[in-house]
Amino acid sequence: MIGTSVGRNTAFEDLPEVLTPKEVSDYLGVHVKSIRRAITDGKLHAFRNGSRYYVCKDWVRGFQEDHMVATPERKPLISESDLRTIGVLDDRK
Repeated sequence: MIGTSVGRNTAFEDLPEVLTPKEVSDYLGVHVKSIRRAITDGKLHAFRNGSRYYVCKDWVRGFQEDHMVATPERKPLISESDLRTIGVLDDRK
């Protein structure tokens, strides 16, 4: 059903079959303007009913796979061995 509560923690299976751009933005964690821009640029498939856009759930999955960038793994700024060398960590476990 359109207008249901959708957020970052919503499982894909629990999404409604048809979403508004606002619901898509809430689910993906991006600004609604980014979703509208993706629709007008043809990156995210959508259909219009009057002046409103709607996005099918499966199109959201395709957009995620094609356009979302994976977050790189964070690495520590200083290694554990460097911390031992400068005396911050000791060798005891």
